[in-house]
Amino acid sequence: MTPIPHTIGRLLIDGLRNPVVVRSRVARELFPQIVPLSYAAAVQLAVERLELGEVETSWTMALGSLPAAAPLPAQVQEVEGLVMERREQLVSASPAAVYRIFSGIGGRRGWFYADWLWRLRGLLDRLVGGVGLRRGRRDPNKLLPGEALDWWRVEEVQPGRLIRLRAEMKLPGRG
Repeated sequence: MTPIPHTIGRLLIDGLRNPVVVRSRVARELFPQIVPLSYAAAVQLAVERLELGEVETSWTMALGSLPAAAPLPAQVQEVEGLVMERREQLVSASPAAVYRIFSGIGGRRGWFYADWLWRLRGLLDRLVGGVGLRRGRRDPNKLLPGEALDWWRVEEVQPGRLIRLRAEMKLPGRG
């Protein structure tokens, strides 16, 4: 339900049981550059940043199902309470060629790995009231912001550099 580790999340949730009011001015004296926000202002700011796509998120185990013969080294860091996991692989192809492959995923071509599992996931999603696997694309080679891609919505495209998708399937959070 949250991108922070469950051990921290549990402590934060348990802490909501107790009223906590800071009455000491020590923190303000030690850290004068930090201006406290009200709860409402902090939540509003977080929601705005999410909606504008200014908080980078990731599925931390997205590559966990790859065959053991193809592990990629992971770079893990924590940013604003989110665990970021990056895996990079140098390939002997131009950025344009790599982008062309990634921008062709979904639709009739399917997905890179275990496509039958993605079809099963789409069926299960439809059974619980989600959009299911639409298997749709306007064009098999080009993505445009706002269009549907299977159970994803294309949020942003920077040709040759970035494709950002937002999950429309049923999830316990955002993907």
